[in-house]
Amino acid sequence: MNDVGIGVLGPFEVTVGGAPRTLGGHRQKRLLALLLLRANTAMSPDQMIDALWDHEPPATARSQVRNAVARLRRDLGSAGAAVVTDSGNYRLCIDDDQADVLRFSRTVKRARELARAGANEDAIKAVRAGLSLWRGTAFAGLDGRVFEAAAASLAEQRLAAQELLIHLRVATGDTTGLVGELFVLTASYPTSEPFVAQLMTALCREGRQADALRAYERLRGRLAEELGVDPGPGLRDLHERALRGDIALTTTPVTELSAVEPRSLPRDLPDFTGRHDEVRNLIMLMEKASDTAVIISAIDGMPGIGKTTLAVRVGHLTRSRFPHGQLFVDLHGHTPGRRPLPPDAALDVLLRGVGVLPEQIPEGLDRRADLWRSVMADRQMLIVLDNAADTAQVRLLLPASSCVRVLVTSRRRLTMLEGASSFSIEVMPPDDAAQLFCRVAAVSPADGPVADVVALCGHLPLAIRIAASRLRSRPRWTVAHLADLLRNESRRLAELSAEDRSVRSAFAVSYDNLSASEQRSFRLLGLLPGGDFGEHAAGAVMDLELPDARRTLEELVDINLLVNRAPGRYLFHDLLRQFARSLCAEDERAKAIGRVVEYYLDLGHTAEQVAHPVGIQEERQSLHPLPDMRTAHEVRSVIDTEHRAIAELIDLAGEHGLSEEIAELASLFGPVLQRQGHLDDALAAYESGLAVGVSLQVKADLYRGLGKSLITARRLGAALRALRTGLALEQKLGNDRGAGRAHNNLGIAHYRLGRFLEARTSFHQSLTLLSEVGTPYDKATPLINLAATHIGLGNYADAISAATEVLAQSPVLNNPHLQAVAFYNLGHAQLCCGDTDAALKNLEQSKTISLEIGATEIEGRNLYTIADCHRQRRDFTAALDGARAALILARRIGNRDIQSHAHVVLGRTHLDLDAPALAAECFHESLRLTADDGDNFTEAAAHDGLARIAYDEQDLPRAEHHWQAALNRAHAGGLPQREQYQRNLADLGTTADRRARS
Repeated sequence: MNDVGIGVLGPFEVTVGGAPRTLGGHRQKRLLALLLLRANTAMSPDQMIDALWDHEPPATARSQVRNAVARLRRDLGSAGAAVVTDSGNYRLCIDDDQADVLRFSRTVKRARELARAGANEDAIKAVRAGLSLWRGTAFAGLDGRVFEAAAASLAEQRLAAQELLIHLRVATGDTTGLVGELFVLTASYPTSEPFVAQLMTALCREGRQADALRAYERLRGRLAEELGVDPGPGLRDLHERALRGDIALTTTPVTELSAVEPRSLPRDLPDFTGRHDEVRNLIMLMEKASDTAVIISAIDGMPGIGKTTLAVRVGHLTRSRFPHGQLFVDLHGHTPGRRPLPPDAALDVLLRGVGVLPEQIPEGLDRRADLWRSVMADRQMLIVLDNAADTAQVRLLLPASSCVRVLVTSRRRLTMLEGASSFSIEVMPPDDAAQLFCRVAAVSPADGPVADVVALCGHLPLAIRIAASRLRSRPRWTVAHLADLLRNESRRLAELSAEDRSVRSAFAVSYDNLSASEQRSFRLLGLLPGGDFGEHAAGAVMDLELPDARRTLEELVDINLLVNRAPGRYLFHDLLRQFARSLCAEDERAKAIGRVVEYYLDLGHTAEQVAHPVGIQEERQSLHPLPDMRTAHEVRSVIDTEHRAIAELIDLAGEHGLSEEIAELASLFGPVLQRQGHLDDALAAYESGLAVGVSLQVKADLYRGLGKSLITARRLGAALRALRTGLALEQKLGNDRGAGRAHNNLGIAHYRLGRFLEARTSFHQSLTLLSEVGTPYDKATPLINLAATHIGLGNYADAISAATEVLAQSPVLNNPHLQAVAFYNLGHAQLCCGDTDAALKNLEQSKTISLEIGATEIEGRNLYTIADCHRQRRDFTAALDGARAALILARRIGNRDIQSHAHVVLGRTHLDLDAPALAAECFHESLRLTADDGDNFTEAAAHDGLARIAYDEQDLPRAEHHWQAALNRAHAGGLPQREQYQRNLADLGTTADRRARS
């Protein structure tokens, strides 16, 4: 292609055979300019689409590019052959002489080479030739971010060339008209220290010292106002010399000129997203003034988190702050197939980067470091030390000048890098992650489950970019299809791979840099169940003593393969966890899972002994160190932290065929999970235990526990079925103690349904059996439940007697849970008798114990019953607060029974406050909550409340409907309120008759 010419250093123009050639449309111009930016390099259609459309491209973008290429070739005529198609990609074949931008770069490069060789006159001719190619603003008339970025970069190169020309002219004594030119340049670039330095030098040589000092003050004021910084040390020294009247001012030798302004930062990404706080904080630190010390920012984070991208972004945003250049060096601390760059080799790269000739670079680490510090003494530069292995690699690469700013990126936390400010980068917030995905993939959030995709990518920028790039390159894929691919956990890492980049390979570099023992620990830690894990569980799976486990965990934190979530708690990124698990051999995995199961069995035995003691417990010797669990409160804290891990561990044990261990884990953790409100986990544990082949006795125990959890979840029909199955097994085994305990739990289910007569029968059956074969705790349990049933039946004296009897046995029982229930039933019975003072005292005592032992269900019942006590005492504010607190707790633990009772108390309080509309809402919500299984007591109370509202509104038919419903529930449960409901209905009939006669 010898007859085409392209000009972009001003308004875009094309010539063919020396004659101007008009292209048919704006798109063809932009397309040709884009190909010129990547001259002689193939561009894929996707790359061209990304560059040509700043926002979401149309569905026809690919065909538009294809059509634009065809029209461009047609418009260029015989020169159209320069646009080559190669395997579906496009390339512009062009020589340097055929494009002004290529000639400019070549001639300026040649000028610098001539200057280094001392051929200053030839260098001046070369740089003037390059500058003469400019006709205005680069890419003028072409819109789009890619051309704006290219124009900005070329403007920087033009400015550097102008600085070079001025420097050469001063060095050769060619200063005719130089002062005037420098005044124009300093007006155009008011913060350019090199131009101001040359202007001051030229003015001093002409005897205009005062003007030189005024030029310095103008710059100093502008820097302080706009950037909050002072001029660099070189310019400050020049100012001091001008003050002294030193008119023999000279500039830097021409042989060092190439060091003036290296610009080696990689390109900024046009789709850079988020990181607003990190960018702002890094820039603020870089603009901070320093009298003596170099300012260092150390950016660390896990593989693929975007450390380099962030550093490059900040470098480009602060380009004007560094008139002497920005130098980027990859230290290869974590580069596949590369050893980390030794400090002496890194210093060689740095020194060459600032223009030191190879023959001037000394041998020896210390001598190179000395030269590096000397060369950088007066330079106002940014040094980016990317991909550092550790502090030792970086320390000798740091300049000593306070003018220099250093950005270091590393996968390791550089905790021993003295004077550095650390920036640990985390995964992206969900909204920013979704925005990044949409930008790269050229989709909108409405195109599918974008939030799911970025969550499956762990909000990791590298994973998001790979996933988005794959979607964009496959027009027939949808966001939903991509999400389905990523949901397959065993294939997720394989899917996050494109061309030469993959999440797995990024992780593998960090893994390969670990010692053999650290690699083993990393693999094994990935097997731990749950989201995060504690140091004790980590010690068990690694088979290490606790101090050694802590050291290993902290080392993995330092290299950002683990996150320290809280003291003693650690967390894997989801993708890192999958990577770690994929590295485990089967025999190693099986042994490790066995150790984890043993650890949690020890944990479960200890937790149950502390939180729910039944008489004198037999001590169990733990095989592994455990967290502190000396009190019920500490047990509650541990279980609340570990409940997710326990649930996942049971599934994990199932995958390894550990049937007996599954049943034991379910038996141990089911009760404590249920008591602390983790109902879903408790139910899943029991169901897993029942699904494996275990003995009839173990099955009976598990059915009993399952039934209790179903009662708490208010799945009362299912609870009755489970409990009856367990009872049948106990009877088949001839186990009277087990049968007695099963009858007790059946009584609780009947009680929750408001079937107090059936409940009383079950509790009596339980008491009869357990009086013969049970422990003191076994006998006390149905007795205290009988107390609750007596309250439901209106036998308050019997309830007080039963509760008092159980409380008298507290020293023998040694069971705070049972004690809390006894105080609750005693207080509840006293409240029903109208003794609110005694009731409040005992209810508060029960609540205190329940808080100490983590018995959330008892705590919730105390909250709504204490609220009802306040209501009866006319303290309506306390009543509303207490009932609402009960609702909050019940919703958190998923207890619908407590919610329905709390709504009744709220409704009654609103009625007392003459707020019938609010009261009606509460009563209706209570009925909704009991609709599936029913509860005679709360349903009767709710219907009674609705009837009272209707009666007050003189809607007698509606009042009759609700009182009749209340009466039906009262009859079904044997409630004492049935007589009151009958009287209310009779009064309604009398009132209706009176109205009819009137």
